[in-house]
Amino acid sequence: MKITGTAKGVDYEMGWNDCHDAMEEMRNRLINDRNKFEQQLGNLLARIHRDGGHYIAKHGWDKAAEDADAKCVAWIAEHDA
Repeated sequence: MKITGTAKGVDYEMGWNDCHDAMEEMRNRLINDRNKFEQQLGNLLARIHRDGGHYIAKHGWDKAAEDADAKCVAWIAEHDA
């Protein structure tokens, strides 16, 4: 069975294996991007909490992000005073 269609004005035809390979490649890219963004966010939160990531491990991502935001708001208010 073949899949046919048009994307961005270009006609295409692919077999199931081609479609599966394309989906697998997209999945791998999304996983890699997610891992990269998680690492970047973890580094940023660790820098704000000044602890090398221990705050995230102890309190979880949501609380670490919420508390980091509160710290940043306080720092900005202190700076602007």
